[in-house]
Amino acid sequence: MFKPLSSQYSAKLTTFIHKSMGLLNLKKGDFFGLFWAAWIASFKKETILKSFEACGIWPKNSKRVLKRFTQQPPSEPEHPGTPELVPESDWKKTQASVMAVVKEGAEKEAKQLIHSLHHFQVQNSLLEQENQGLRESLGIKKKRQKHGRTMDLVQEGEHNGGAVLWSPRKFREAGERQLQREQAEEQEKLHKADMKKLKANNALYKKKIAEEKRVAKEMAKEEREKEKEK
Repeated sequence: MFKPLSSQYSAKLTTFIHKSMGLLNLKKGDFFGLFWAAWIASFKKETILKSFEACGIWPKNSKRVLKRFTQQPPSEPEHPGTPELVPESDWKKTQASVMAVVKEGAEKEAKQLIHSLHHFQVQNSLLEQENQGLRESLGIKKKRQKHGRTMDLVQEGEHNGGAVLWSPRKFREAGERQLQREQAEEQEKLHKADMKKLKANNALYKKKIAEEKRVAKEMAKEEREKEKEK
């Protein structure tokens, strides 16, 4: 059971590093998410039963247990050198579709077109994987930036010298105090924003009054000059 767990964890870790593209360092907070995903993928009911059966634990099979302690010569493969079957890829399907409609004598141009299509498909696939990895890395980075707050369970005047078991009432009261602090902080932010806006409006008003006075002064000056000319 622990070999599949190790393999699953290695696979999850490799996927994490591949998707982050080296932009994220592996931290302690990332371990549980990777380990839990590997645990869920490995420790399933059918997998556990198969492992018990493979070891001869249940159903009981003494021959299978003893066989694990008996060394046997390695057996030669029946067909050495036989390559594994590789499923047909998308670009081969594209190649077959293009060649089916190509007229005789245009095979060279068709192959160039197929090569270009294959190149674009590969680039598109790589870009999609890269974008997905970057988005996931950005999400993880944002989660890391959210720092939790310690609940204020101990009030002034309370001293505890040893281990303490907090009651649900204490947690509820601490949650209420934390909510009040957050509301007070939010009110303070709103108050500062209002004061900033008020100061900006006041400065704009003073600027407008000064501009009106300047215009009135210039108009009065022009009127005096006109009177002198008469």
